[in-house]
Amino acid sequence: MEPRPRRRLRLLLAAAGAVLLTMVVPGVAAAINTNGTGTNNGYFYSFWTDSQGTVSMELGSGGNYSTSWRNRKFRGR
Repeated sequence: MEPRPRRRLRLLLAAAGAVLLTMVVPGVAAAINTNGTGTNNGYFYSFWTDSQGTVSMELGSGGNYSTSWRNRKFRGR
C-alpha cells in the first residue's frame, strides 16, 4: 500500500484531471470518485460517499450519469 501523502496526491491529481477533461472536451464522460459538487456540460451534480475508492459516478452528456461500486470483503480471523 502506498504512503498516505502519495495516495492523497494521486487522488487529487486524478480528480483535477477529470475536471479539466470535462472542461476542455465537452461530451466526454468523466468519472467522479471523490466527494464534491460541480457542473458537467451545464448540469449540476453532487457526489458523496463514505467509502471513497469503491464507488464512482460517470458523468455523460445531456445530464446522464451512471454509478458503479465494488464491495470490499474483509476476512475475520
